[in-house]
Amino acid sequence: MKPPSYESVKKIPGKVVTRLPSHWDAQKLKFQVSKVGSGVTPKGGAESYEQEGIPLLRSQNVYFDGLRLDDVVFISEQVHAEMSNSQVEAGDVLLNITGASIGRCYYADDALGDANVNQHVCIVRPDRSLSTRFLFYVLCSNVGQNQIDLEQSGSGREGLNFSSLKNFSIPIVPPNEQQQIADFLDWKTGQIDRLIAKKRALVQSLSEKRMAIITQAVTRGLDSTVPMKDSGSPWLGKMPKHWRIMRFGYQTRVKEGQVDPEIEPYVDQPLIAPNHIESNTGRIICLESARDQAAISGKYQVSKGDIVYSKIRPHLNKCCLATFDGLCSADMYPIHPSDEMDSHFLLYWILATPFLDYAELNSMRVAMPKLNRETLSAAPLLVPPIDEQTDIRDFLIEETDHIDQLTEKTEAAIDRLTEYRTALITAATTGKIDVRDVEIPGQSR
Repeated sequence: MKPPSYESVKKIPGKVVTRLPSHWDAQKLKFQVSKVGSGVTPKGGAESYEQEGIPLLRSQNVYFDGLRLDDVVFISEQVHAEMSNSQVEAGDVLLNITGASIGRCYYADDALGDANVNQHVCIVRPDRSLSTRFLFYVLCSNVGQNQIDLEQSGSGREGLNFSSLKNFSIPIVPPNEQQQIADFLDWKTGQIDRLIAKKRALVQSLSEKRMAIITQAVTRGLDSTVPMKDSGSPWLGKMPKHWRIMRFGYQTRVKEGQVDPEIEPYVDQPLIAPNHIESNTGRIICLESARDQAAISGKYQVSKGDIVYSKIRPHLNKCCLATFDGLCSADMYPIHPSDEMDSHFLLYWILATPFLDYAELNSMRVAMPKLNRETLSAAPLLVPPIDEQTDIRDFLIEETDHIDQLTEKTEAAIDRLTEYRTALITAATTGKIDVRDVEIPGQSR
């Protein structure tokens, strides 16, 4: 790949001004597209969705590596006809314009067939001089994403309007070169995406292994030779003969009584909520004071050594061991273990499969999607002798630390590959690398 010529420099504004090769140009998006627009939520909202019919694409269906249709919803032919302005055509680029996924994009091909979009997904329809795939890669690049970031900062809200999107600057490239860049990036990003997929599968495998090790240790112990007996619980099956099975409430106390987080001394205490805890691991991701979080509604008091457990579905797999005196969200329970329970063992018990299955099922049996105090108190709990609990605790700390380190390394590798992917797309779509003479496997010359 030879370096491009910059004899006559064109530029694209952004966080960093982007220089283009001398035979390229830059122009506003509106001069290269025939449509920029989005849809609406059908009348009646979710009640209007059908079991089958025309796919209605929402932001959760649009990703940089493709359209994910596992949870796509459908609308009827009649509703699709009524939403004629947001019908998707093959060759449209679909761009998320609101929420946390803003900027994510992909394109519709012939395989998609008839489809529509809601108000969170924008259709960008390129004209004949602009390749769909080239436009998609430009929007994926730092050039496109930086302009999205700048527009959000300038508007003070998490959303893009059509007027600002139309005024985005994009490279103007000869059609045959657009095609070559798109083919090159299809090839290279395909390789990267396959590597990322393998590493994500490894992360999932490590997560499953972690859960299996925890569940085995807290339900069977560490000695595989001990005599077993029937627990009498459908959630547990066999258990070590010398262990006790008890109701959760007999060995714990779920604290009650809320306090005002806006007054002293609570305003400067740490406040933990479900979004501060990593799913399935018990790890605290971040911790801020009640003041920093501008907390206003009542919170529960937490003491060091308590287990803090999210009672709301879908966060029933979030809990942690408090290493501080502070507060927790009203969506969580502060659980104080008895003297017969090791705090770490209790944490691992809550993270184990039998407890999670119990919590998930029982949270569905009530009007509100949560695990109430009575149901939590009735949950089965296996209680080994305290010295055995501490042995299990030490074993699981060592085992999960090892798995967590492998997971962190794998996730860091995914981040590096993702960054490289974006850098490669940016370099190709701005002419920093010249791919005109690159031989692409399977491409006829």
